Amino acid sequence: LSTLATTSVEEIGKIFPPELPKVFQCYLWKDKGLNRALLQQARENGYDAVALTADFTWFGKRERDIRNGFSVPPSYSFRQIWEAAKRPAWTWDLLCN
Repeated sequence: LSTLATTSVEEIGKIFPPELPKVFQCYLWKDKGLNRALLQQARENGYDAVALTADFTWFGKRERDIRNGFSVPPSYSFRQIWEAAKRPAWTWDLLCN
């Protein structure tokens, strides 16, 4: 399970039986306390192994992301805000889950 997953460490820990191996992919952050807390949370929820991930501090030029207007941090256009406002149930579900 990735640090950036949309499902929590606890949820996966409850769903998967203890006899199945679970790997936690931990992105290394500058905040060492955060790293420790994430690893402790994984340990407490039955994860057996850790895959450490260290990315570059800049993002690659992904043509798919450029084409789709994806950016980090996200920037929202008027059109995106309008479309989200027209679909409040979908937007709420996206934000909460």
